[in-house]
Amino acid sequence: MDTRDFALGAPGSASITNISAYVVPVKPANPIDTFLRSRASLIRLGGAKALTESPDLGRLLLLGVVSAFENFCRGILAGCISLCPISQAKSSEKNLNFGGALWHGPSGNFNRSAFEHKSFTDEKEIRSIFKEYINFELNNAVYSDLLSEIDKIMQVRHAIVHADGYLPGRNAVKLEISRSSLELRVSVDLTRLQECTLVLSNFVELLNREVFAEICRRWAVSWRQRADWQPHMEDKTLEKIWGLFVATSYNASLKNRKKWGRKALKRELERVYSL
Repeated sequence: MDTRDFALGAPGSASITNISAYVVPVKPANPIDTFLRSRASLIRLGGAKALTESPDLGRLLLLGVVSAFENFCRGILAGCISLCPISQAKSSEKNLNFGGALWHGPSGNFNRSAFEHKSFTDEKEIRSIFKEYINFELNNAVYSDLLSEIDKIMQVRHAIVHADGYLPGRNAVKLEISRSSLELRVSVDLTRLQECTLVLSNFVELLNREVFAEICRRWAVSWRQRADWQPHMEDKTLEKIWGLFVATSYNASLKNRKKWGRKALKRELERVYSL
């Protein structure tokens, strides 16, 4: 007799047979398009009936939306560092994950390796990363309100990831949850999932718009004041800015496409900044 058998039967053998089978190549897209597609895919899975039948599904879908949010932050930061000399100067003294740089290679998106050790699940950390890497400050009231709500989502996320959805005391205190003699477990129904998704989406869309405007301003003003500015490359660099920030599905849905095309953007920047 084995005393361990009183607790549970002995487990069988298990292994990962082919880890490469867990990943598939996907066509690259800019950060905002990637976020919007991931969000749409996740929301399609989260119908009211499905969430009612499976209490675990809401928690898992919320993790998916948070993951899409974090990926957007990493993508937009890496993109800015790739094309903006001011961002490059600001981030030049930061550490880079050498393993990530080796894997991506010189032709890959190695800038993302700078954020592999960063977490976008804390309000202070989010503010700090954008300031320290691309010199962009999240300091107005709109950012503060959204970041405060995102912080609540991240406390819930911590419980789902690290405690099977059971709310640890530290997170409960931060969320100002009343004490309970029973354990509390995160429950995400359709309303809660939509609520959290809207908060994260609003932040992503706001950030994409505002960083886009700032990089356009740098293209029109700050970059031209640098010794390394190449006037013959202005159209090419503006094309890269367009590719990084413009949501293709949104832009394609606009009426009078010529009014909202890349050439129209250039004309508007020339007008605003008297180029």
